[in-house]
Amino acid sequence: MAVSIGSIYNLKNSQTGKYLNAYAPGGSVSNGSNVVQFTGDGSAEQKWKLVSAGKDSKDRQLYKMICQNGGYALDRYRLSGSKFNNADLWSNTSSEDASQIVRLVNTTADYYYVILASNEYYLCAYGTANGTSSGTTPTSAGNVFWSSTPSHCLWQFIKTSGGGTSGGKGNGTLTVGVRPSTLNYESTFYQDKFKSEGQCTWHAYGRAYEVTGKKMTFSAVSGLDGGTWYDKCTNCQKVYEPVSNSVAVWQDGGYGHVAYVERVTNGKIYFTEANYPVRDDAKDPSDGIVKEYTLSQFKTRGGSNQYKLKGCLVL
Repeated sequence: MAVSIGSIYNLKNSQTGKYLNAYAPGGSVSNGSNVVQFTGDGSAEQKWKLVSAGKDSKDRQLYKMICQNGGYALDRYRLSGSKFNNADLWSNTSSEDASQIVRLVNTTADYYYVILASNEYYLCAYGTANGTSSGTTPTSAGNVFWSSTPSHCLWQFIKTSGGGTSGGKGNGTLTVGVRPSTLNYESTFYQDKFKSEGQCTWHAYGRAYEVTGKKMTFSAVSGLDGGTWYDKCTNCQKVYEPVSNSVAVWQDGGYGHVAYVERVTNGKIYFTEANYPVRDDAKDPSDGIVKEYTLSQFKTRGGSNQYKLKGCLVL
């Protein structure tokens, strides 16, 4: 899926599995804070907003990447010495444009090279360890830097939350054990494509449409059991862990299962679903209520027919 201006992403290095991270001792950042790779933790230091920086002479889109801790921009250290070409944070000001403007080169799916527009250097990571605040050279363990040679330079852009349109009603009030305040099974959102009331696919498609105003599309018109959605959905970003406003897909070797992820916060997943655990293939009071799971509970759901999370579809 193409990236979009204004969206917020986690950037996961395809070679190391670590995330682009602004090092924030004590939780705060400042001008010159080091940028490293680090184990994914969902923090603001790992969330980056893409903002437009116009276009270059070849009509290619340019961006700034703004860290969601403090609003500082991803930057290239400009002074001579051991930190030269290091990736750091700096105030998002026009005077720093040459050190902050990047372009993105898509290789496949949601994987990109991040290239500094001023010198065509790649954003790269060194080694496989977590970085530190003081390790600022190109060979410091876990450090992120700008390099003329692409090595460990491919990043997966993972949306941190699905987006909505003017036609969506939003998530509303979420209370565990109660249906969200915006959920209305009698609305047209639940009669658009999957019309078998009480099925997990009926709920997930309808709730996604109801919240975001977006219709999911698929590469087939039939055989759309829940477990097939991850492979057959054509207009959602595919990620491996749940994010807010995404559809989770589990596989159990049979029909599989889908649910709507309403919100992910503080290590907890709040979601709604139908036809689980009451498997009566009809709309009932247990359908649509908000449930709260930890990530480990969410990934593998117990019972005689165990479901394993295949991934999530981000709208």
